[in-house]
Amino acid sequence: MLETLVIVAVTGILFAISAPGWTSMVQRQQASAAKAQVLQTLRQAQSTARQKRASQIVKFDTTSDPPQLSIGNTFYSLGQGNIKPGAVRLAASSPSIIFDSLGNVPQSTPIPYYVTVSVPNSSNSKQCVAIQSLIGAITELNGNACP
Repeated sequence: MLETLVIVAVTGILFAISAPGWTSMVQRQQASAAKAQVLQTLRQAQSTARQKRASQIVKFDTTSDPPQLSIGNTFYSLGQGNIKPGAVRLAASSPSIIFDSLGNVPQSTPIPYYVTVSVPNSSNSKQCVAIQSLIGAITELNGNACP
């Protein structure tokens, strides 16, 4: 009986020590998934603009929790409902970006254009997607490379 109590106590202590690390790992994974979704959405909009030879607008709602994005007028949450409210933040250089019929961004767009995903209260969790040129070159960045 005493051995069982000791095992339960040690297991409880180990769980209490590992719980904060587990939570931060899950939040980083959610931020990575959100960044991947932003990247996919931007690439999809750029590809659709080229295929249809028509402008495509990607919009970012950074005020909703969890953040939302859209191609056109249909907004959907980052993580397809798998991200808890307050788990990630989204910041963008402007609320929307346009890809013209060639998949380029207009000259009036500030380049580089950043969409940053971060975990609240974490200093090293920034991940971002950057449109680096007017021809729409899209790259992924992490950490201090993000604004």
